[in-house]
Amino acid sequence: GFCTMLSTAPIRRGQFTPPAGDCSRLEEHVRELARWLSSNGPAVVLSGAGMSTESGIPDYRSPQGSYSKGHKPIQNAQFMKSADARRRYWARSTLGYPFLLSRTPTKAHFAVHELEKRGLVSGVVTQNVDGLHTKAGSHPVELHGSLHSVGCTSCCFQTSRVEYQGRLISANPGWEEFHCATDGGVSSRADGDWAVDVDEVRFEVPGCPECGGVLKPSIVFFGGAIDEAVKI
Repeated sequence: GFCTMLSTAPIRRGQFTPPAGDCSRLEEHVRELARWLSSNGPAVVLSGAGMSTESGIPDYRSPQGSYSKGHKPIQNAQFMKSADARRRYWARSTLGYPFLLSRTPTKAHFAVHELEKRGLVSGVVTQNVDGLHTKAGSHPVELHGSLHSVGCTSCCFQTSRVEYQGRLISANPGWEEFHCATDGGVSSRADGDWAVDVDEVRFEVPGCPECGGVLKPSIVFFGGAIDEAVKI
């Protein structure tokens, strides 16, 4: 995690970019980073999935990531066009969200926030949707949104993922207990997904309580566009 943080230092005058994942010269890199920050003023940190893997959240592209295990994430067009795709997504997400919610920030998240408090980092921009920067005390720009929020695709309704989790469980009694008890192969995937076969099961997906529309996690699925509100 900390090595990943070092490798994502901002690109600007006098940039600091050690090899990604190279911890063999960690102390040297830390001293170099400290000199860089002192000479170049406040920096902006751009973070990605490597910040959170030590918390137990898988990434996509590492040797142990979701891609290497055959996981293909849902595409935005699939989610929007197919009720079956949405059913499969929410069925797996209902199992995976409690695990994601229980994750705690890594040392790298806390280190970034400490740099903010010392005036050496002026902001955090993250591609992650897990909310761990926020848990560590930062107020990041979340380029790809947050899994901890759910919104309607037809109206302005918004709610927390925790609240919607309660609705999903109420609409599907016994869902969590059934799969935890019968499927010993379930495991966490990137972005709060869960590895379990749900193709042939029945799962009810509650709609928007305001207009009956489709509810979607407030994140950018693959193939989707970044929200205009967060573009810099």
